[in-house]
Amino acid sequence: MKKFWLLCLCSFCCTTIYVHAGTPITHPSQTICEGSSATLTATTLGDSYLWTPNGETTQSITVQPTNNSNYLCTVTKNGSSINTGNLITAGGFEFPPTSPITSAQNQLGDYINYQYLNFDQSGVNINIGATTTAQNANNVKTLYFSNLAPHSGNYLFVCDGSNSSDARVWQARNLKLQGGVEYQFSCFAANIDKEYSIHGASSLAKLKFLIENEDGTTDLLQFTVPTTLGLWQEYKATYTPSKNMSWCHIYIVNYTTVNAGNDFAIDDIYFGTTITSGDDKTDESFTVNVDKKPTVSVNDQNVCTNQNVTLSALIQGAYTSISWLENSTAMTDNTTSITAKAPGVIGQSNLYDILVTNGTCSPVNASASVKALDCSVETTITHNINVCQNDTLPITITPSTLTGTFLWDTGETTESIQVSIMDPTSSHTCVVTDNAQITREIFNITTEDCHVENSSTFCISDCIKLSIIREYDDPSNITYIWNTDPTHNDSTLIVCPTEINSTYTCQVVHHDNYDSREMVTFNITLEDCSETESLTHDTLFCEGTDVVLSSLYPQLADSYNWSDGSTESSITVSPQNETTYTCVTFIDTNYGYTLYETFNVQPVSNPIINNIETTSTQANIQIVNGTAPFDYIVDDKHHTNPTIDNQSIGVHNVHIVDANGCSTIGNFEIVSHEIQPMVFFTPNGDNLNDRWEVKGIEFYPDAVIQIFDRFNKQLAKYNGSDPGWDGIYKGHGMPTTDYWYLITIKKLSKQYSGHFILKR
Repeated sequence: MKKFWLLCLCSFCCTTIYVHAGTPITHPSQTICEGSSATLTATTLGDSYLWTPNGETTQSITVQPTNNSNYLCTVTKNGSSINTGNLITAGGFEFPPTSPITSAQNQLGDYINYQYLNFDQSGVNINIGATTTAQNANNVKTLYFSNLAPHSGNYLFVCDGSNSSDARVWQARNLKLQGGVEYQFSCFAANIDKEYSIHGASSLAKLKFLIENEDGTTDLLQFTVPTTLGLWQEYKATYTPSKNMSWCHIYIVNYTTVNAGNDFAIDDIYFGTTITSGDDKTDESFTVNVDKKPTVSVNDQNVCTNQNVTLSALIQGAYTSISWLENSTAMTDNTTSITAKAPGVIGQSNLYDILVTNGTCSPVNASASVKALDCSVETTITHNINVCQNDTLPITITPSTLTGTFLWDTGETTESIQVSIMDPTSSHTCVVTDNAQITREIFNITTEDCHVENSSTFCISDCIKLSIIREYDDPSNITYIWNTDPTHNDSTLIVCPTEINSTYTCQVVHHDNYDSREMVTFNITLEDCSETESLTHDTLFCEGTDVVLSSLYPQLADSYNWSDGSTESSITVSPQNETTYTCVTFIDTNYGYTLYETFNVQPVSNPIINNIETTSTQANIQIVNGTAPFDYIVDDKHHTNPTIDNQSIGVHNVHIVDANGCSTIGNFEIVSHEIQPMVFFTPNGDNLNDRWEVKGIEFYPDAVIQIFDRFNKQLAKYNGSDPGWDGIYKGHGMPTTDYWYLITIKKLSKQYSGHFILKR
């Protein structure tokens, strides 16, 4: 089984915490009346309290909820810590054994708490591989062991290291460990070998602590003692058993095999832990139910002397009991309605009280009086009402503006009632009692067929004006309620149907006739009246550029639907190959017009400047691709010929536009050419150097060349495009001598002068 180890950073600072959750407690619910308070008390004793949702921290709280509410108190009792102490009781070596430990006692199963293996009780001059306890290491072997007192107490453990590998020198046996608990192990060790400096670092004692239990044997800690003589050094480790262990042994092993230099001392071996119990938390639940006070009302009644009348109370809210009082005397009635009676004396009243109780709330009271009237005189008023037949909406019947009490033939006692007119004729009666006067109002109702229905056919996408044309006595008493727009109170309504068959209705409400209603129905059928047209456009555009495709009606149309999903009147495209685009344009004029447009878009090649050949005044532009004719634009000047003459020296910009409007740009440079006059010439007729020539003058045909003799007499004058001088002046050959030249090139703003030799 795999073990997990952790090195503690402080002595005995690791603890194991057990958290205990108490059994939840649910308290009986409490019921209060609204506006009252309830006190809630946690019954569990603890160190702290936390109420939810109030956030209070006392054992008892007082609450005043407005509705049924739940409360939770978490009671916390702080935990405690228990330290096991050192499970190795002789870890300080204060109690040496009284007799040597035999090999037979070193087997598993011996119930011995600790053992010194190969123990020498004499404590002095022990043999190699032997162990003992002493009050100072130097006392054991004065010549070989350094001076070292115990780390604490009176004794320390000393071992004269042997050359036996994995030699066990001490053990603690039969420790009982708790699974899942982290135990701390520590000890102090020191180098006591005076000959260490002779034998070197490889001879230092190398110690290993092993732990053995039901899971097997595992290294607990291993280290090499310090190089400094007589210096105590603490070493630590932790160990967590995977389960409860009924036995566990710890061994010290010296695995240095050098014959000398591996002597050591150990003191204060500790193995133990601290077990901390976590906080004990208990949740206590409380429920507070709230009874609401009802509202109660009952109306006064005026009736004839000694006449019975029904008193009905209006109760809003829940209630648990009802009781009535008649003139302060309890009645047996416990319902919302009772039969009351008027006194036998005109003008006197009986007083009735209703008491309504809900749960824990105190009773709510309402009172009404029943007054005795003189009913010997009665007035009758008759109303004749004409309304629409089969009106499915109620109409309101309202009596005159008399005051008093009302009793309808329907049993209702309000000033007005609502009835549905389903029969051709009907009648309702209301008896109005006002003090000593009785008025009987009779409402005779007759009906007529008010339903009007119209059916018409229109074109798809038409908007239609629906109108109710009828003369009314007072239009201000009429309300129009359209089914598609109930707030549109008008006799006309404009609609734009989208379905083939649509129905629109309007209720015409007559407020001057008890809100009677007539129904007007419009049945609308749509048909397709639209026109369509198709157009095709062929469009060429220069490759690498964008092209804008626009509908034939970029502003008039109501909608556009392009094949690429666009809904604008135009789109911008730049296809790599010949591509077709379509656009459906809809114009909602008259009965609708739809235009189907097809755009065949083809990219064409741009012209390319292949080469520009130049002379001192001329450029010849060579074009490939593109479509002739070409417009050659050089420095913003247009030319139809690719050969451009009379160009000045310098860089010139070229813009080429072909027949499709596709273009390209470039530039060329006109550079000057140096001239080289001949040093001599021989005009002797042998066709070799018969004329004085100027090399390069052909680039400057307008140059002026003048020839002079040594007396500055001009012998010849000609242009750069003319043949060179033949040595003749006025028909006579000039003699052999030096002659001078002056060459003027306006294009370069330069003059060249010098001399040459004429030889004969």
